[in-house]
Amino acid sequence: MKAEAFSDQFKLQRALQKAQSLPRLLLVRCKDPKITEEIHAAFLTEVQRRNQPLPVEDIRLNGLDCKLNVLHAEIATMPMFDAARCIFLRHADGILRELDKAAKHEETKNLLAYFERDVRNLPESTSLVIQTEDKKIPSSVSFFEQTDWIFEEKELRERDLAAFLLTRAKTMGYEIAIETAEFLAEKSAFDSRMAIHSLDQLFIFKLHDKKITRDDIAALVTDSEGELQFQVVDEIARRNIPAALQKFMQTKPDEGPKTLGLWLKLFSDYTRYQGYVSAGIAPQEALAVLGVAPFRFSQVEDKFRRMAQLYPGNSVTEILDRFVEYDRRLKENNSAAATRDLLVNFLLSLSP
Repeated sequence: MKAEAFSDQFKLQRALQKAQSLPRLLLVRCKDPKITEEIHAAFLTEVQRRNQPLPVEDIRLNGLDCKLNVLHAEIATMPMFDAARCIFLRHADGILRELDKAAKHEETKNLLAYFERDVRNLPESTSLVIQTEDKKIPSSVSFFEQTDWIFEEKELRERDLAAFLLTRAKTMGYEIAIETAEFLAEKSAFDSRMAIHSLDQLFIFKLHDKKITRDDIAALVTDSEGELQFQVVDEIARRNIPAALQKFMQTKPDEGPKTLGLWLKLFSDYTRYQGYVSAGIAPQEALAVLGVAPFRFSQVEDKFRRMAQLYPGNSVTEILDRFVEYDRRLKENNSAAATRDLLVNFLLSLSP
């Protein structure tokens, strides 16, 4: 039977509430610790609700330091005084790799067989929630994937982030306008984790009146590292290199490849946009293909129109070629100072 797959945290939580029976094994592929904790909390709450008035034993294990025999013992243990047991294994990637290694040695391969037997036949009163960051797990332990339900974190695209923030706020009982959610997404430089963190801080600040406004965001959400990086990108688009350098010097110096990647995306998206439009695709349709949020269509269209004037002829092609060389040089050095010098030189090379 094919597993029920979820990429929306809130849909998963609603499905847990409505399910006739809960999955015995829930696989959570997610890097965000906050989302992982919230999914586990929702699952545990539902187990507790269905077992009232008896208590539920909440067992938390960390795959970074949990021993294989400890995990196996927890999986195989029957509840004694509690009505049910809920085992939550965080950072399972490491321990799954340990199991995979055990499968390759004669003296330990039986351990894998015991695990497979007990995971496939969990006691009726035991639930297992496993969190991994890797999208693929070793084939020898693929039985952990043979579950009814799987949650897989999906990176939110720019155009989807505001709607996600709106849903999250409403789920938590807060009122927020879509325009306000769009402002928060922009303020967070469309970094989903940063935006969620800021929204959760706003929940605390607005605990009593439950309404989040644009003024609240302007007052509480400061310029982030991500926003500074996007301000540099905007200045590059304007070919205002002195301003770009000034903004760049306020950012952290130790993320060279990531910074260069943001700059590359500007010119890559511009080139793709021009290609789509030249092929007869409407500008707004081309922007949608690039993943631009609808409320930013006119803003990005103006930016690309301005770039066509500021970066004429073959200049963008030459710049894209230059990215390859600078990316190689960045990967060869391990000094923050050298990284900063290389990026400064790159910016200077964009001067008219």
